[in-house]
Amino acid sequence: HMLAGEPGQGKTSLVLQLAANVAKNGDSVLFVSFEESLQRLAFKAVCLEAGLEMKPYAEGQGNPLVLEVAFKQIGPALKRLHFIEGNSHLTISQLKAKALQLREKNKTGKCLVIVDYLQRWAAARKDFSEFRHVVSSLVSDLREFSLRIDSPVLVISSQNRSGQGTSFLTSLKESGELEYSADSALFLVGNKERFPREPARAVDLKIEKNRYGDRGSIELLFRPDIGRFQEI
Repeated sequence: HMLAGEPGQGKTSLVLQLAANVAKNGDSVLFVSFEESLQRLAFKAVCLEAGLEMKPYAEGQGNPLVLEVAFKQIGPALKRLHFIEGNSHLTISQLKAKALQLREKNKTGKCLVIVDYLQRWAAARKDFSEFRHVVSSLVSDLREFSLRIDSPVLVISSQNRSGQGTSFLTSLKESGELEYSADSALFLVGNKERFPREPARAVDLKIEKNRYGDRGSIELLFRPDIGRFQEI
């Protein structure tokens, strides 16, 4: 499953919220980040669940006691959410082993795997092929990996600069293999016709491909200050 959108639309926040919901519902989640530190992701997950504004704490101005209480209250509910750092040495085999290990540890049937994000992983691979071939190979490997562990894989993809702000399948960076291999393709697109009260922003989640279901658009409100999306 592929999620794309221009920078700043909240892709990482949306998948982090999905990950937290899946973990709270009792399934394992493996979140692979090539973008942010694991400490910051854990911090964002707790702020999201607690409804705390992240900026004051990121700048060292928030009340640490409030954050400590939030971690103690929310931490146990997110115990099935695991973060690992993406790097040039990470392989599909290692990812598979970790996902199976988490399923066994947590006694869960599924393990949602999230990759943030695809092109950064492809760039980190030590390969002298053309970049589009590296992306294509990685997508094929991830699809096979998803089938082998019988669990969904959600991958964030960047868009071509000319396609940012749109929901065209062709806007996916190195799009050839992506648009054909993905079971679903989702796009976060800003909506300039709705005017919510600040700091909320109007965003649409456009489902442009859905192999096993409907296509369409879901109207969302995004609160970047706490990293939370709300469906209208």
